[in-house]
Amino acid sequence: RGLCPKTDDGCSERAEIWERKNVLLPYGAPVWYAFSMKLAKPVPRDRHRYLMAQWKRQILPGATTPFSPFLALRLNKGKLVFTVDTDRVPVKPLTGRRKDGCLAGETLVLDRPDDKQTRALIARQRDMAPFEWRYYNGCTTAIRVERFNDGLPSADSGWIDFVVFIRTGPRGNGKVMIFANGEHVVTVRGHIGHQGAGLGASQYFKFGPYRKGKPGLWTVLYDRFRRGPACEGVGTKELCRKTAASLK
Repeated sequence: RGLCPKTDDGCSERAEIWERKNVLLPYGAPVWYAFSMKLAKPVPRDRHRYLMAQWKRQILPGATTPFSPFLALRLNKGKLVFTVDTDRVPVKPLTGRRKDGCLAGETLVLDRPDDKQTRALIARQRDMAPFEWRYYNGCTTAIRVERFNDGLPSADSGWIDFVVFIRTGPRGNGKVMIFANGEHVVTVRGHIGHQGAGLGASQYFKFGPYRKGKPGLWTVLYDRFRRGPACEGVGTKELCRKTAASLK
């Protein structure tokens, strides 16, 4: 429910569950996650900041950079998207040959010089066009996306079973694989995550509704959270069999 004063534009609202500190993994460790999620109706469709799941590196007290989650599940005007954030990488503007979109082998991104980061749109809902994403200003080859189906399920489709593999790599050797309802959605390679001053040695996952302050209720349901070093610890036998070749 809305808790922020209307006069505080920087206020945010959270109802999140975090991994316990004593089970956090070293940053860069390969790991599998799985969870089920359902967005209660009505699904918000306004232009606003909504996040349902975040993977982050620990941020130390006194850090001057507002490090974003290196992987996040978001809601974009009522549609599901995944984003990857990393330290700033070379970005080509959407002009000339790119005025109608990125070239083959490139990924749509937002260059964020003030935050010293780049954010990539790596997966989107099936009925969402790339330019419906509200944060973009260029293209990069530093984050490469391979698509395996026509996109994520609809935000209002009920329970969705997610399986996610992550291996951060701010120097360019990162990898993320996302599965939804047993389907391989994307594999992402390249610059994923952050390095440098102000960051801790561990990575963590948190899930739960997070939004910029706003009146009214927003409800997200979660179930069956799992984490493990291998697909077999979190996914079905069929899904893990399909992914075996992708991990080689």
